[in-house]
Amino acid sequence: LELSGTPSAVTVRGVHGLSARVADSRHVRFQLGQAHEETAESTKLELTALCIPSICDDLIATPLPWPREIDLPRAATLATPPSLTSIHVLIGFDIGLRVAGEDDPIAMETIFGWILCGPKARSSAGKQETTMVSTVTESSSAGTTEELNLLLRRFWEIDSIGMVQEAETNPDEDVKRKFSESVMFDGTRYVVGLLWRAGAVQLPDNREVAMRRLRAFRRQLNRDPEKDQEYSGVIRDYLDRGWAEKVNETSGPPGRTWYLPHHAVYQHNQGKTKCRVVFDGSAEWNGTSLNNCLDPGLKLQPDLVAVLLRFRRSRIALQADIEKMYLQVGLRPEDRDVCRFLWQERDCGAPVKVYRLTRVGFGLTCSPFLAMQVVRHHAQRRGNIDALTDRVLSDMYVDDLATSCDGVDEARHLVQRLTELMKTGGFVLKKWASNDPDALMDLPPEDVSPADEDRLWKTLGLHWNRHSDYLTFMPMPDIHPERHDSKRQLLSLASRLFDPLGCLAPFTIRAKKLFQSLWLKGLDWDDQLPLDIN
Repeated sequence: LELSGTPSAVTVRGVHGLSARVADSRHVRFQLGQAHEETAESTKLELTALCIPSICDDLIATPLPWPREIDLPRAATLATPPSLTSIHVLIGFDIGLRVAGEDDPIAMETIFGWILCGPKARSSAGKQETTMVSTVTESSSAGTTEELNLLLRRFWEIDSIGMVQEAETNPDEDVKRKFSESVMFDGTRYVVGLLWRAGAVQLPDNREVAMRRLRAFRRQLNRDPEKDQEYSGVIRDYLDRGWAEKVNETSGPPGRTWYLPHHAVYQHNQGKTKCRVVFDGSAEWNGTSLNNCLDPGLKLQPDLVAVLLRFRRSRIALQADIEKMYLQVGLRPEDRDVCRFLWQERDCGAPVKVYRLTRVGFGLTCSPFLAMQVVRHHAQRRGNIDALTDRVLSDMYVDDLATSCDGVDEARHLVQRLTELMKTGGFVLKKWASNDPDALMDLPPEDVSPADEDRLWKTLGLHWNRHSDYLTFMPMPDIHPERHDSKRQLLSLASRLFDPLGCLAPFTIRAKKLFQSLWLKGLDWDDQLPLDIN
């Protein structure tokens, strides 16, 4: 409806206690009247509502001939929705019966007796507001109870190296079999199939919901020409590089055709902003999503602490990453029609075109496993199970390589061999970095990160000063009493600290003692911090 209003962070809880966080929500005011002006009365309702991107899935309308059969007055003016109806406004059934104040309930007689229904007086921010069978928690802060529990757990486990029991996972032989049966090398790159769950998968036709998502996204881009130009450029890059292809046939294989909604994700790093297309594999239609039909695969990441320790173990440190790792892995043709997507250029009257991915895409639940398993498969197949293979298997964390060598000559040799190994599998190692520039002297300049003595570089989530060769931490903003900071904000601030090696444990223990003091005071999450704590 494109209504403007006051931003508000909301969590909606529904059936079975399931909750959904709605970040892009706001309070709006609007008038509601009858659709048929020729029969409309003068009464119009002034409503205050919560505006969110989507209320629910489209509803399938059922034809009802009975209003005309029983000669219902004004039957011709009844709403006659199409077979598939989008819900834009959700109001209480008592809205037309309101005779008292806006926040007063009404009484209705039922077969069980009289009941009261309708709204109750609005509560203060941060409390719960109950509407029919839904509970809406509204707060000026972003946290929910579940998020707070997760943040608190992470905070207390910051320096628990070697003391937190990792969950044991049994190797899934079925997943390995599916991968082995589908993977192939076409002479340039590896091609894989999606990891379909057991059973006959029949996907419904979800083109209409994908079209609705595209229209909403197109309106959003139209309001920001700069982002529109950037996102359109990324889509064109997909087509130019062969990561996606145009679909000429409107209809795809029955039960194996799916349209993926997509959106932009912006990554901010070292003063630069990078736009990435992410496909929504979890978007549901008629209770089904593509991700529900796919197996996520196995957890292949090595232990992060072990990788960091090996990175700091020897004198010469090396860092690199696989350029666009997901997009270097091909998707077999029989699985491409479930990775269709719609796109429309900004030009006025531009038609909506259908494309499909030819590579493993961001947003599918099995994509991380497929990309990492292809790298491991290639290293084992081409590396002859030697020390070089071991480097790839043990020191590669997703698409980041972090390792170390005893000397410059060993480092140069390792860089050369790793570059050649990855290249034969269709992968390119970029952004090479080292604390000794001589270790990278054989690489072309475009493959090496810029040498800046004062710049900090991200390495597996930590900041690394290459010139002086030390890991460091970025300072966090101070707590100011005039900002009315709360226990919730203090926890959110403390949990931003990423210290997997426990380097800051002597300092974080003070923050933990501070939280113990807050707990003993019995403060609520949104109560202002007392002066002695500040």
